[in-house]
Amino acid sequence: MACNTQPTQKNKKKTKKLVTTGTILKVIDNTGAKYAQCIRILKNRKVAKTGDKIIVAVKKAIPNKRIKTHQIHKAMIVRSSLKARRKEGSYLRWAQAGCILVNKQNAPLGKRILGPVNKDLRTMGHLKVISIATIAI
Repeated sequence: MACNTQPTQKNKKKTKKLVTTGTILKVIDNTGAKYAQCIRILKNRKVAKTGDKIIVAVKKAIPNKRIKTHQIHKAMIVRSSLKARRKEGSYLRWAQAGCILVNKQNAPLGKRILGPVNKDLRTMGHLKVISIATIAI
């Protein structure tokens, strides 16, 4: 008697991809960092959403750039894999969460943002992020 070990729809675990402490994020600007781990959310929440500031530790970086591995920086989430509802009733969800590195004045450290960002950042007051992004969806 053969046993089928592949998961079915009934026994598959439903996991939410939220940005909490310990989450690995993709850095989508040109500072040199590739991946960063969230170590603190700067609002009194357990989950960070698009536009929130977090503290990250750089896990992987490109050599010979400004940002090095194991450095601590502030970051802003510009893509979240959590569904975000818009005012017109549509939902927006990214496949992977992404962030950009920012300085103390919440201005981006990089000169370019690679890939699309959430258009709702404009209503949150982050116009500099929208202006240097390649596309806003």
